[in-house]
Amino acid sequence: MKKDNFSIWLLAATVMLMTAYFMFEASIFTELWDGDRSKISMLILAIGVFFFAKLGRMIYIYDKNKSHLIVKYDLDAGFEASQTVMTLGMIGTIIGFSMMLGSFNGVDISDINSIKQLFSIATDGMATALYTTLSGLSVHLILRTSYWLFERNITQ
Repeated sequence: MKKDNFSIWLLAATVMLMTAYFMFEASIFTELWDGDRSKISMLILAIGVFFFAKLGRMIYIYDKNKSHLIVKYDLDAGFEASQTVMTLGMIGTIIGFSMMLGSFNGVDISDINSIKQLFSIATDGMATALYTTLSGLSVHLILRTSYWLFERNITQ
C-alpha cells in the first residue's frame, strides 16, 4: 500500500487551522498580542506557519516526483527553523525577565503609586517571558516533529 504523505500533512494542517480558529474565537491571539510586549511570539508564529506550509509544498512535490534532491536541503532548512524559533523564544524570555527586573530600579517603597507601577511593569515583563517561551516551545515541537516524521517516511 502506497503512503500518501500529503494527505497526512493535510489532516495535520486542518487540525491546526481548527485549533487556530478556536484560539481566535477565545481571544487567545489577542491576549498573546497584548501580553507580549516584545512581539517575538508573533514572529515565532509567523515562522512556524511559513515553514509548516513549506513542508506541505515539499511533501506535495515529493509525493508526485519521489525526488530526494530538493528534499534534503528543505529538510535541513526546516530543522534549522525549528531551532531558530526555540532560540527566539529564549531571547524573548530574557527580554521579559530584563523588563521585570528593570522595573525594580529607582522604586520608592514609601510611595504606593510607585509600587503599583512596579507591579504593572513586572507583570508585563513576566507575561512577555512566559508567552515567548510557550510560543517558542510549541512551534519548535510542531515543526521538529513534522519534519522528523516526513524525513523518517522518505528514508524508509
